[in-house]
Parts: sequence; structure tokens; C-alpha cells
Amino acid sequence: MRPICLTMSAFGPFTDTQTIQFSDFSQNALFLINGPTGAGKTTILDGICFSLYGRTTGNEREGSQMRCDMADEAILTQVTFEFSLGEYQYRIRRVPEQARKKSRGDGYTQQKPEAQLFRINSDGNETLLVETKVSEATTYIEDILGLDVDQFRQVMVLPQGKFRDLLMADSKSREKIFGQLFQTQIYRRIEDKLKQQSSEVRQQVQAQRNKREGILQSASLSSDDELSASLSEFNPLLENAGQVKSDEHAQLLQLTQRLQQDKLLKQQFTDLENQKQIQQSLEQNKSEIEAKVSQIYQAKLAAEVMPLYVSKQQRSIESEHSKIGVEQAQKALEDSKQIHAKASTDLSKLEHLELEQRSFEQHLVVLNELAPILTEKNQVSVSLVGAEKELESIEQQLTESEHRLQNLQSTKQQIQQQLPELRMQADKRHESQAQIFQLQQLNEKLINLAHKQTETAKLNEQLLQAKEGGQSLKTIYESKVEYHTKLRLDWHQSQASVLAQQLQLNQPCSVCGSIEHPNPAVATIMPPTEQDLEQAQLAESAALTALNEARSSYKYLKQSLSNLDAEVQSVKLELGEYVNRTVAENQQQIESTQSQLEQASKAIQQVNQLQNDYQKIEQQETQLNTERQSIRKRFDELTPNTVTLRSQLAEIEKRLSNDVTDLNSLNAKQQELRNKVEFCAKQISQIREVHNRSSQTVAANEASLMSASKQEKRATDNRDSTIESFNESLIRVGFTDENALLSANLEKPVLQSLEAEIQQYQQQCSINQSKLDELKALLAERHVPNIEALEQQQLLQQQLYQKAEQTWQELQTQVTQLQQVKQQLIELDKTTKTLEDEYAVIGTLSDVANGQTGNRISLNRFVLSVLLDDVLLDASRRLHLMSKGRYRLLRKEDKAKGNKASGLELEVEDAYTSKVRDVATLSGGESFMAALSLALALSEVVQAYAGGIKLDTLFIDEGFGSLDPDSLELAIRTLIDLQSAGRMIGVISHVTEMKEQIQQRIDIQKTSIGSLVKLRLS
Repeated sequence: MRPICLTMSAFGPFTDTQTIQFSDFSQNALFLINGPTGAGKTTILDGICFSLYGRTTGNEREGSQMRCDMADEAILTQVTFEFSLGEYQYRIRRVPEQARKKSRGDGYTQQKPEAQLFRINSDGNETLLVETKVSEATTYIEDILGLDVDQFRQVMVLPQGKFRDLLMADSKSREKIFGQLFQTQIYRRIEDKLKQQSSEVRQQVQAQRNKREGILQSASLSSDDELSASLSEFNPLLENAGQVKSDEHAQLLQLTQRLQQDKLLKQQFTDLENQKQIQQSLEQNKSEIEAKVSQIYQAKLAAEVMPLYVSKQQRSIESEHSKIGVEQAQKALEDSKQIHAKASTDLSKLEHLELEQRSFEQHLVVLNELAPILTEKNQVSVSLVGAEKELESIEQQLTESEHRLQNLQSTKQQIQQQLPELRMQADKRHESQAQIFQLQQLNEKLINLAHKQTETAKLNEQLLQAKEGGQSLKTIYESKVEYHTKLRLDWHQSQASVLAQQLQLNQPCSVCGSIEHPNPAVATIMPPTEQDLEQAQLAESAALTALNEARSSYKYLKQSLSNLDAEVQSVKLELGEYVNRTVAENQQQIESTQSQLEQASKAIQQVNQLQNDYQKIEQQETQLNTERQSIRKRFDELTPNTVTLRSQLAEIEKRLSNDVTDLNSLNAKQQELRNKVEFCAKQISQIREVHNRSSQTVAANEASLMSASKQEKRATDNRDSTIESFNESLIRVGFTDENALLSANLEKPVLQSLEAEIQQYQQQCSINQSKLDELKALLAERHVPNIEALEQQQLLQQQLYQKAEQTWQELQTQVTQLQQVKQQLIELDKTTKTLEDEYAVIGTLSDVANGQTGNRISLNRFVLSVLLDDVLLDASRRLHLMSKGRYRLLRKEDKAKGNKASGLELEVEDAYTSKVRDVATLSGGESFMAALSLALALSEVVQAYAGGIKLDTLFIDEGFGSLDPDSLELAIRTLIDLQSAGRMIGVISHVTEMKEQIQQRIDIQKTSIGSLVKLRLS
């Protein structure tokens, strides 16, 4: 990761926006961050760390506490950091939680924390990776950098007073850091995978064993031998029960077959009795069947005569119809003769109608000559009506304008009366606005006071809970200390018994050297293991940590409560006499004043509206007077023209008759005469047409009467001939009259039904006689069997068979279950053997990879120890140079006590004493040189390994002041060497030699209104 640009607004001591363009420095720059104490040097590192992770380098202050108190309220506290990583550039912007001035109105609103992350491609296009979520941005940064905030502060930013953290870290912490830097998660995953597989196989083996025990228990067996004994016992019993069941079943089958045969014989005797009853029933129906045979014979004779009967009926109907036709023809002829006589009478009236028609036509000619005179009258009348209407309209307009003028003058008077009172109300607006402003400020202070009082109550409650929790944690800690002390005492006491177990007769004691052992120690309790001691130690440390955290929290809450009380008193002083006023009372007064303000605002609007209305009314008055003058002028012009038109109309009316006064009456009169002319012409035409048509009708009816008479004679002759033939046939077949014939005649469906009934009766007689003969021959010399006795015997045998079946089934179920148990145990033993063989391999690999054997070093820690050796080689070279050949860093190879992780602890070799000792024994300056050497070597080695995290940048905050001049010179030279190898290094220091030798600087100027940043490039 290489920084490009950092922009901070209202952050720390910077009141406005300050930008540091790291890209302006030379490639792989070594630069100094210079400035007086409190100017904001460490704030630059805080800004970088906060922009990436939302936390500062020292972790003493939260992001919400980094806002500059001297910054303008309009400036938002935010940090934007742009950096490069590989082929991409990234830009992240963070805004901490803060109180922000409202964009509208007065007061403040709480700005929520937010973060945006962009990726800048090589072509300059930007991709939004995170929109606003703070946690999502932090997770994304941890993924691309490969470091969390704690690891970042240990390997890339060495904060003031924190440079010893990486040096003093234990194996577990250093394993986590190195695993992230060198990307050795694959080995951790191998460990976890092997451990998981080993655990799964072990659980499967145990599950198979539990399942085996469960199968035996479900069968009420304790061992495999008992299973074999049970099978040997039940098999002979099962064979004997099977033979008994087979014998009882054979006897049951014999009885069942015999019972079926006897039931069949009894059914045959029953069928014989049924056939005899059917025969008697058929004999009883014989006479009825003979009657139906005779009825069929008579119906067939009637069928021969019925066609003549039908023909006779039809000929009679035709004769009657012909008589009716003659009568109708005679009547039509008489009616037509009467109509012809009336038409001849009407023909004599034609001369009178023709005279009336000519008279009407002459009168119509006279009326046509009056049309031009009436047209002229009509034109004059229309002009006169139009002129009179216009005069009437003008008079009405004059009246309306006079009324409107009076209304306008009345409205003006009302406006003049309302304006003074409304102006007085409007003048109160400014006074209400000022009062509302004062009340709103007071309201904010009252709300702030109430909020702080609520917070005070909450803090008091939290303080009480923290005190109670602290006392509880203290008790827990004391119990953990007591338990740990007891375990250690038990462990030491048990060591004597361990040594005593190793004593041999006539062999010297390893403690006192005596060869006599009269009273060796004996263990009275189970000695604790090293794991028990380590767990007790961890529990004691955890309890102490929790207790310290609780004490720190209690102290923080107490200080917060004190600060809050001071703030409450300050707000009360500001409120003064209004300190006892409630927010609700103040809000009620604000609402009342706002109501007065609204009334004043409405009054101003009404004044403006009335003034506008007054001006409009004056304009309307001027316009109305102009209109009245124009209307009066038009009235004077129309009056003489109207008099002239009236005179012309009177002259025209003198030339017309009384019955025709206008075109409408003339047209009506003309139409009336035309209708009369047409009516006369139509009557003349109708009289002539009726006379001609009646003459033709009389001739046609005479011809129809002659034809109907001939048709009547033919129909009568045909009827008489058909009646004669019918009577002859009736006598021939033997019927006395028509009624006898109709009684004997049957419809075809009825006849067919009778024939089918007779045929069915004959078939039934034949079939019944055949069955009767067959049953008599079959049952000759045989008797009806006793079915009830045989059924009772079958029921007893059925019970015997069911009892034998039940006995066999019970034995068969027990043997089947035992055989199934035996087969399940065989299969389980095979599966268990396979799993045990697999666990022998997987379990061993898991123990080795997870450090459960030998020196208890896991696979991941082994790989990291090799990498740490490479880092220590480079670090020792730098430390050896800076310490003038005295110190060299080594990896501690001894196994740690108990179950504590080992393999990554550090030691320092002192060339002056030729001894190896713990790094914690180094002095402050020596620790700084060792930590700096380790950080620089770590950066170098990580870069050398492909796939490692890019540590292109290192920031160091103070620490150089603890070095003597020679060591300082060597440290600076080391940094310059690292810079030439491709690293960007930023140093914060007050040491004069650092200022003299590092030319590129970030100078921070401290002023009374905030700090300023200036880059010095050479």
C-alpha cells in the first residue's frame, strides 16, 4: 500500500480543509513530519488509520471525538484518503458521528457515520465499491490490505509509545500477524480440515460402537455368545411348531371341501322345489295366454279391411269440402254484384267534382300575386323588430351600468373602512417574530437541559450497575486466584509422589542422594495436569482483565457524570429565571405567539389584497363611464330609424286583405287550396278505378261458381263407390258393423307386444320342464345333508389351526429378529474396522499438524517459524549495525510451559555477556532499535515472498529521542537504505539531527485558529 493523497476537514487541530499530496514527494521518499507539540503530527497518521478502519492509531480517541472545536459549523468533519495497491488505486472517504447545523432553520441534527469506497482503474474510471455502510467499508479494506486495524498499527504504522507491541507479542498474536502478512492461511485450513476429519471419523467410530450396544440392548442381549445360544435354542422349537401347523392345516382343508360339497347338494334340493313352484304358476296363466292368441287372430282380420275404412273416411271429407266450396262461390258472386251497383252510382258524381277542382285552381292564381307584397312587409317587420330589440338592450345596459357603478362606490367605501384596523394588526408582525426567535432559543436550551438531566439519571444508574458488577468481578477474580494458588500448591505437592514412584532399592535419591527410602511420599489426591494449571492461569488473567476493564469503565462513567453535571449547571446559568419552566409551557407560548404571527401575516396579506382591489375598482369605474357614453350615443342614433320603419309597415298593411296578413298565412292558404285540388283529382281517379275493378270481379266470380259445381258432383260419385266396396269387405271377413271392426283393430306395437309375451310364455314352459326333469334324475335316491353339524366341526378345527399358526408365528418372529441382529452386528463390525483403520491415518496426521505431539508445534506455526527465521536474519543484521555489534534477535526454540503456544517467541543475544535473554529486558532505546529493525526486516521479507501483502510504506511516530547520537546515525542510515530499496517511509520526530538529514518534510504550523500543512519537497 502506497499513499497518494490525504484530505482532512475539521479533523483534529485542522479547522478547515488540509490536503497532503504524498505523490508530490520523490519516488520511494523518506520524509519527516515536523512541527511543534500539539500541532497535529500524529493526527496525520490518525487520519490515515481512521479513513481506512474508522479508528485512530493510538485508539485513545473515537472518530466522533476528532472534530475540531474551532472549525466553522458549516464545515463537515471528514477524511478522504487515496492510495495505490497493485494495479489499482482506491479512494475512501469517512465521516464520523457529529452534530451538524441544520440546513434549514436553527438548531443541530446528528450526522450519522458513513463511508464510501471507490476503486480507480488504470483508465481513470471509478467503480463504487461501498456506498455508505461503515462496517462494510472496513471489511472491504481488511480484505484488500490483508490486515485488520491492530495488525496495521503493528507492521505499517508504529504509533507513539506502541513500537514495542510487535516486539513483545506472544506466539499466538505473532502467529496471527505473520499468517496475514505471508498468506499462510492454507496451512491453517489444512490443520482445521485434518482436525475436522479426525473428529468426524472418531465420532463415527464411537457412533458405530454405540449403535452396536443399542442393537444388543434392543434385543435384550448382553453379548454375541448369548445371541448364538438363543438361536440354538429357538431353531428346534420353530421346526416342531411348523410341523404341527402343517398337520392342522391339512385337516382343516378336508373339512372345508366336504362342507362345500354338502352345501352344493342342499342348494340342488332347494332348486328342485323352486322349479315345481314355477311350473304351477305357468299352469295358472294358460287360459289368459289362449285369450291373447284369439285377440291376435281378430286383429289380423281387421288389418285387411282397415285400408278401405280409411279411404271411405277420406272420400266423405272431400264431398263435404266440395259442397262448402259451391256455397262460398255463390256468396262471393252476390257480394261483387252489390259493389258494382254502388260504383255505377258514384260514377254519376264526376261532373260536380270536376267543377270544384277548376274553382280551387282559379283562387290559387289570385293568391300567388300577393307574395311580393308580403315579402316586402316581412323585411320591414324584421328590421323594425331588430331596431326595437337593440333599443331595449341599450336601455337595459344603461340600467345595469348604473347599478354596477353604485356597487363599486359601495365597495370602495368598505375598503376604506377596513384598511386602518388591518394595518394596526400587520404592524405587530416584527414584534411576534422577534419574540418567537427568543422563545425557540429558550426551547433549545430547555430541551438540552432535559436531555442532559435524562443522561445524568442514566449515568447514575449505569454507575450503580458498574459498581455492583465490579464488586461481583472482584469476588470472581479472588476466587480464581485462590483456585489457581491451590492448584499450584497441589501440583508441587504431587511432584514428591512422582519422584517417590521412581525410587529403586539401593539406588540414590535424586533429591537427597540417600540409598535408603524408609518413608517415600504417597499421592493423597489426583495431581493437576499442566493443562489444568494453564487453564487456571488463563481464567485468573481473564478475571483480572475483566476486573480492570470494569474499573476503567466505572472511572470513565464517574468522570462522564462529573462532566455532565458541570454541563447541566452551565445550561441552568444560561436559562436564569426560566430554569423552572417546562418545555411544554414554553412550546405552548411559542404556539400562542406563532398564532399571533400568523394573524399578523394574514392581516398583511389582506391589506395588500384590499389595496389591489381598491385600484382595480377605480379602473373599473373609469372603464364603466366610458362604456356608458358609447351606449348613450348608440341609443340616440337608433331612435329616428325606428320611427321610419313603423311608417313603412303601416302603408304595406293597407294594400293587403284581412284574411292574408303575412307570408305564413298566404302559404297556409295556398297549401289549403292545393290540397283541395289534389283531393278532387284523387276522388275522380278512385271512382273510375273502383267501377272498372268491380266489373272484372263479377265476371271472375261467375266462372268460379261454375267450376265449384262440377267439383262437387265428382266428389259425391267417389264417396258412394268407396262406401259400397267397404260394406262388401266387412261382410266377407265376418264383422257385423264398423264398431266391431274398430274394437278388433290393434296398433302394430300392441300387436307385437302380445306376440312376444306369448312366445316368452312358451319358452318358459319348455325351459322349466327341462330343468325339472334334470334335477329329479340327479337327486333320485339322495337325502338333504346336515350342514349345521359339519360347520361346527369346521369351526373347532379352525381354532386349532389358528393356535398352531400363532405359536409358529411367535417363534418365527423371535428367530427372524435374532438373525437380523446377527447380520446387523456383522455389518457394523465391518464398518467399524474400516473407520478405525481410517482414523489410524487421519488421527495421526491431525495430531502432528495441530501440534499435539513432540514439541507441540503446529504445521502453520512451523511454516511461520521458518519465515520468522528469515525475518530475524534481516532484522539481526540491522540491529547488529545499530547496536554496534552487541545485539542479535533469535527465535526461542524451547517448548513453552503447559499448553501455551510456542515456536514464535523472540529472544535477544547479547554479545557483551554471551547470553541469550528475553526481549523484555531491553531498555527503551534498545527496544526501539529492535522494534524498528524487526519492522523494517518484516517489510523487506514480506515483499520478497510472492503472494505476500504489499508493505510499501512505513510510518514511525517518535522513539528516536531515546537513541544516542551514534545509534541515531545508524538508524537514519538504515532508513535511507530501506528507502533506496523501494519503500516510502514517514517519520515523526523532534530530534534535530533528523531535521538536518531528511530534506523532504511535511511542516505543520500551529496557530491560534488551527494548524496548517505545508509540503517541503527539497
